[in-house]
Amino acid sequence: MVDANLRQLNRTHYGSSTIPVAAPFARRKAPQGVTATAVPRKSRSHKLRLSAAVLESPSIAIQAPSVLTEEKGKEEMETFNWTQQWYPLYFEEDLDTQHPNAVQLLGKDIVIWKAPDGSWSALEDMCPHRLAPLSGGRMEEGTLHCSYHGWRFDASGRCTHIPQVSGKAAATACASQRSCVASFPTQVAQGMLWVWGDSSAAAHIHAAAKPAPTVAWMDSKDRLRRPDGGKLLPLGDCFMRDVPYSWATMVDNLCDPAHIHYAHHGLFGDRSDPNAGNVMVRAPQPEDALGANIAGATDGLVYRVQMLMGANRPLADTVLTVAFPGPFTLFTPKPKDLGGKADFESVMIYATPLTSNKTRVLVTNYLADPGFGHVPLLMRLGLAATPKWLSHMTLNAVMDGDGVLLYGQECAEKAIEAERGARWNQTFHMPASADKPVLNYRKWLDTRGGFGPFGPIPKVPTLPRAELVNRKSQHTDNCPTCTATLRNVRALRIAGLFVSAVAAAAALGSALLASAAAVRIGLAPLWLVGLSAVSAAAAYVSNELAKRLVYHPWDHSLRA
Repeated sequence: MVDANLRQLNRTHYGSSTIPVAAPFARRKAPQGVTATAVPRKSRSHKLRLSAAVLESPSIAIQAPSVLTEEKGKEEMETFNWTQQWYPLYFEEDLDTQHPNAVQLLGKDIVIWKAPDGSWSALEDMCPHRLAPLSGGRMEEGTLHCSYHGWRFDASGRCTHIPQVSGKAAATACASQRSCVASFPTQVAQGMLWVWGDSSAAAHIHAAAKPAPTVAWMDSKDRLRRPDGGKLLPLGDCFMRDVPYSWATMVDNLCDPAHIHYAHHGLFGDRSDPNAGNVMVRAPQPEDALGANIAGATDGLVYRVQMLMGANRPLADTVLTVAFPGPFTLFTPKPKDLGGKADFESVMIYATPLTSNKTRVLVTNYLADPGFGHVPLLMRLGLAATPKWLSHMTLNAVMDGDGVLLYGQECAEKAIEAERGARWNQTFHMPASADKPVLNYRKWLDTRGGFGPFGPIPKVPTLPRAELVNRKSQHTDNCPTCTATLRNVRALRIAGLFVSAVAAAAALGSALLASAAAVRIGLAPLWLVGLSAVSAAAAYVSNELAKRLVYHPWDHSLRA
């Protein structure tokens, strides 16, 4: 019955009769840190038939896509509710605890600030008085203070003070619902701040009934621990970047394991490797359960993929999981190049829709730490010695490798759709096994996904190439470490130029004085020349580092 339903779904929407098995996922218990009474689920106007599980294990049941029974002579699919989801917006370590943090989610302006009890408050970024942005305000005495007229709000969005009124009038004004700011539920899990996509009256009830889509192999409160207490070794630092294209296009890229050795050649990939294009996509197996277990996920794709795991790395079987709206994971059991001693290695990426044409990407990479005796010492020393800003430069380069290509793809796709009425299933040619995840993600997006968080996007804004890979606006401005590094290297550049100029002038002056006095030149001018050269070199290096934190031109044709 499952196969018949899937074939009928494909014929109805795409004229195809092939679809590999994919998603939904097992559910885990509701999250800690968000409490509310569960609300009964509303009855549906049509019947939803979940297909039988194709894989089962004690921890997970990977199922085929949800398919609606035929009703009124046609197939229908219940639309995915994008607002009733948890979205990660920050790594908690990157949030400013002293000032409001401005961000967007699903096109809504939100201000995030730390409440007196240590929790995070997410409010609509608009004062109810005259609609000024609260993110331009201050945190004072446990409240968020609007800088325009001094109104104050607590963590729940309730107005606590209006300076322009007093006495009973003040109490009445503050108690008015119109004086309140809409509040979004929040929680912290696995090192990230999550915000619920809805601020309605029932939002906190619905949010408490649904766990954030976290991975099963990481402890909820400590991202460096497994639930059983085992250690996780971060393979690089947490990284966040806002990219100038839609969530739909970003996830299209995440579903595509075949691009790694070409788009990221010289970084994480090697296009010259004989196995660079050797990507085989197959159905998942029962032993893949841990890698595919995402809390609360009801929709997504799960595949076993054989691929080259990176530059100078071996072919391996990895579990590719894409939950909607997140995360994406590549989970590799017993990585061979570490002697098979580590239980697993996993890349974890979340894509959060900020606006229709802007997506926040959060990246982490971990190894189940088997101890010093099994992880090469040089690898551990290298990871420990790499500063966070340098790790971020590498990941920025990886994102640059995708940036221009994905923006170009999205522009071309929307232009053809507008001019000819031809959609992706008519313009994309995807004959390889490696294309299966993208093919089935696109099918889900067009049916249950409702074309994405914002529906169909008719037009892509025109951006200059420099804006597509602008590291400052997309990453540095939101990263406290890279912001501080940029400030420091700019100061070092100025200091280096100043010292170099002064030392060179002093050396020249010393030489001229010695010449005029007809005396032998001592070592002082040579020492000053050396100081000038070293300072100039420091200024040059600082300038190059500053450029890589702001904008670095990216051209695939120049990468040997």
